[in-house]
Amino acid sequence: MKNISQAESEAILRLVLAGRCRDGKVSLAEGEVFEQQMAKLPWQGEHDRHFFAVTEAARIRKTLATEGDAFVAAQCAALQSPEAREAALTMLELVLAADGMEARESAFVASVQKALRGGASTLHGGCYCKVITYEIRGKLLFFANCHCPDCRKFTGSAFSSVLVTEADGFKLVTGSDQLRRFESSPGKERCFCGTCGCHLFSKAAHRPGMIFVRAGSLDDDPPLRPQHHFWVSAKAPWHDICDTIPQHPAGLPPK
Repeated sequence: MKNISQAESEAILRLVLAGRCRDGKVSLAEGEVFEQQMAKLPWQGEHDRHFFAVTEAARIRKTLATEGDAFVAAQCAALQSPEAREAALTMLELVLAADGMEARESAFVASVQKALRGGASTLHGGCYCKVITYEIRGKLLFFANCHCPDCRKFTGSAFSSVLVTEADGFKLVTGSDQLRRFESSPGKERCFCGTCGCHLFSKAAHRPGMIFVRAGSLDDDPPLRPQHHFWVSAKAPWHDICDTIPQHPAGLPPK
């Protein structure tokens, strides 16, 4: 498991704790199997795994009550490497089986398995006049609010909410002949409807595997909720960010 990052280790532990949540309480009883599995996770955090588990347990209990599937989807989205995804499933199954897996736990493992292995339902969306429609069948990578000047100008709002998905899983269903493209910066292409002007998605030459879907154009409710604020150093001075989502002065780190 040497290729699993610290962020992935934390996401795996959160999933295991969420799986052990029963009747609104997260079980912190360690047990031999729990100990064995957690010891396998690479860990370079400021605090050890036990401290992390204790501090996260109360937050996870409250988050599951309000966010449910969105919380699980966010943890699954953090597992970028195949090794981390397989480790998460293995650990969940082993730990919950040792706990005495019941119907609720079995369903939880199945939901994680579905999210990790691409079994999520298709998302649909389109423009305001409904000439252009699209489908998302690929893995959802992350959900963010972008405060850069380009996004603010193009949307006419304080920020743009962007759901990022795998390019291979994004498909235009209707209206491709009405799609218009504008290169807002070198290699950055913003795509919109030529009839109603609705901004639908963007592409970046330096990130060929991603499609940046404008979340406001979705017809369905995605399983993720915004996870980041990007380009807060350039945000609108009249807009205050009032949530607790992590804020970043610039955009995605270079590949």
